[in-house]
Amino acid sequence: MNIALNKVSGDWDVPLLTDLLKDLDDSGFDLAEINELFGEPDAQEDDFDPEQALDEITTPMTQTGDVWLLGKHRLICGDSTVKADMDTLMDGRLADLVLTDPPYNVDYQGGTKEKLKIQNDKLDDVAFLEFLTAACIFRP
Repeated sequence: MNIALNKVSGDWDVPLLTDLLKDLDDSGFDLAEINELFGEPDAQEDDFDPEQALDEITTPMTQTGDVWLLGKHRLICGDSTVKADMDTLMDGRLADLVLTDPPYNVDYQGGTKEKLKIQNDKLDDVAFLEFLTAACIFRP
């Protein structure tokens, strides 16, 4: 699990990973046996109804304003349009976030009968470079 979490997060503690892999190698299991033991479980269909389960909740476990700590990540039960909720979530920190809607500057024309266009989607080279520069916001 530790190895999987490192792979998913993209952060490697190389000495720890080396120790884990050595321990795994010392276990006496070969790769085929490990895959058999820990491979993907076969998903089984059941009659679980998520809508019914939601209807059965009388008192939610999470309340508005609750912040869940997920490793180095934070998740709030709140509203991203409410400044107080975001202040609580961020706890004085800044987020690394990029919102995009590519492709850019391709002179898009919609496929509907109105043949709708995207505003400013056909800029000259100088204007497009200015757009890209303005869109690149770096954390201080």
